[in-house]
Amino acid sequence: CFSVTKWVHVVRGDAGLLQLFTNVHAALKPGGRFLFEPQPWKSYKKAKHKTHCDLSTLELKPSDFPTILVDKIGFARVDHLGTPTDPAIPPGFRRPLFCAVKKDIEHGLSADSPL
Repeated sequence: CFSVTKWVHVVRGDAGLLQLFTNVHAALKPGGRFLFEPQPWKSYKKAKHKTHCDLSTLELKPSDFPTILVDKIGFARVDHLGTPTDPAIPPGFRRPLFCAVKKDIEHGLSADSPL
């Protein structure tokens, strides 16, 4: 979900973002991975001009996404994979990458299992 979560969030609000996360979780097989790239809150301010979204209605923040995916959606864990540093990537696109892992008790995948 690269460069997508912000647009779903801005256009559909907190409920739409939670629905996206719920749908992804439901679509994954046990042990499945969900890669995502939350955009910084400051980029939301630029997006509001294109969508006319009232950002004050959004309670969820991109920095909360990993916790939400575990505590509310049911993923086993969310790992920070890193942030690109390659100078060929424009600075505005050097965003942190995360991997949420769906629980798979049958095959022994828990919050402590390695990727």
